[in-house]
Amino acid sequence: MQEKAEGNAGRIRVRTAFISVHDKSGLLDFARFLSGRGVELYATGGTASFLREASVPVRKAEELTGFSELLSGKVKSLSPRLHACVLFDRSDSNETAQVEKEGTPPIDMVVVNFYPFQKVQEKTELGEALSLIDIGGPASLRAAAKNFRWVVPVPEPAAYEKVMDDMAPGEPSVSRALSLQLAARVYETTSSYDAMVRDYFSRQLKSESAGGALLPERLCLGLDRLWELRYGENPHQAASFYVSASGSGQGAPAGRQLQGKQLSFNNLLDLDAAVSACREFEPPACVIVKHRTPCGAALAADLHDAYRLARDCDPLSAFGGVIAVNRPVTGSAAEDMSELFLEMVAAPAFQQEALHVLSKKKNLRVMELPPECFARGSSPRLVIRSGPGGLLFQEEDTKAESVQEWTCVSERRPSQEELEGLFFLWKVVRHVVSNAIVIGKGDRTLGIGSGQTSRVDAVETALLKARRAGHDVRGAWLASDAFFPFRDSIDVAAATGITAVVEPGGSRRDEECVQAADERGLVLCFTGRRCFKH
Repeated sequence: MQEKAEGNAGRIRVRTAFISVHDKSGLLDFARFLSGRGVELYATGGTASFLREASVPVRKAEELTGFSELLSGKVKSLSPRLHACVLFDRSDSNETAQVEKEGTPPIDMVVVNFYPFQKVQEKTELGEALSLIDIGGPASLRAAAKNFRWVVPVPEPAAYEKVMDDMAPGEPSVSRALSLQLAARVYETTSSYDAMVRDYFSRQLKSESAGGALLPERLCLGLDRLWELRYGENPHQAASFYVSASGSGQGAPAGRQLQGKQLSFNNLLDLDAAVSACREFEPPACVIVKHRTPCGAALAADLHDAYRLARDCDPLSAFGGVIAVNRPVTGSAAEDMSELFLEMVAAPAFQQEALHVLSKKKNLRVMELPPECFARGSSPRLVIRSGPGGLLFQEEDTKAESVQEWTCVSERRPSQEELEGLFFLWKVVRHVVSNAIVIGKGDRTLGIGSGQTSRVDAVETALLKARRAGHDVRGAWLASDAFFPFRDSIDVAAATGITAVVEPGGSRRDEECVQAADERGLVLCFTGRRCFKH
């Protein structure tokens, strides 16, 4: 029986195929190929009608299942007879006899894809969402994958060409190696599909109870590879970029690359950092990121001015940076950008003149992202990182706040201009790698100290960069992502002319910091919460 079922060693003979697909792209060519090779086709209602209308010979699935479709098509392939035809071990004489007793032919290939649950969105009505949960398709495909030694699972249109290329001339057969490869793909597909459904139910739970878990007790990731990247952090490291299979808004850049070299791991980290920071602002904004941390940010009445101000914060660090802007890039802005070596420019749109200018920089990556990428979401994304022997998950720090929640702890009260300026700096500093200090005035940054191992070092780094770029920090303001453990940072800042500071507060030495501010005539505001970014 084994030789009869397998044909040539290491190959699976295909004489019958069961087909039930929602996505019918490529199916006609594939079905005609199989039929032309003598494979007998069985299909469920809609698929059978589709093939019959194209004059492809096909038999009804009910000849295998023994019943007509039930419940408006909800039950059509859930059948012991069908699953026995797929699951039985061809090398087991007892199982073979049981199937032969039923009088149904063995199924050697299962061609199935699922209802498109990935189309379900937050606003999709519950009944419609439930109707898109496929039951019979995953069951029959999993059965074929489990029995891949005898049955070829075909889980998606992308597999049709692989099967046709592999099928040997003469007797129709498929290599067991390909069947194993497709079986692995089946379980990738079904686990991803289940994760999409799980995510939808979790969102419903959170919506209905106002307390559903964004971080459930067990988390199964349903991700699809979007891009194979040039390399990882370094050229000798392989890397790929995966996105949510459900497209549920976890931050994937669903836009398009208009020009430039293939994206790398580091490019995507910098792109995410730049866009996330730009998302903080509604007016025309520009954020320049280098090594995952901003090195310049600014707001202005128009985008071109915002770019110039952001660039001029630290022109040395901006070299080789990634730019994100929340308005269409104009020709004049592109001219300015093209004078500086950049890795990438990301925007919601580019004027034709801008594309013409940037096209002269062949390696420059130009990314057009949907406007919603630059809008603050209603719920936080999940941030995922590797940890010791596992993965770390957290909500993104997107908590909305206002200056009304702050406490002014100094004797001098802030002016409206100072309060608005400190709020701008606070929005920037939450995106700077800790320990983080941002110095600025108005709606622009003048110096940024990031990734330092002490807070006073971060202050001195920010001041050094401001001086190097020729900025006068007298009358400027400062934001810190965490409390000052000592008064030394305030003393250093005040000595250079800084006049207002915002920090979380919460140190055992807060009183010393307040005293330092009052001695120097500084404004000191506490936000009540820190914004580390490690």
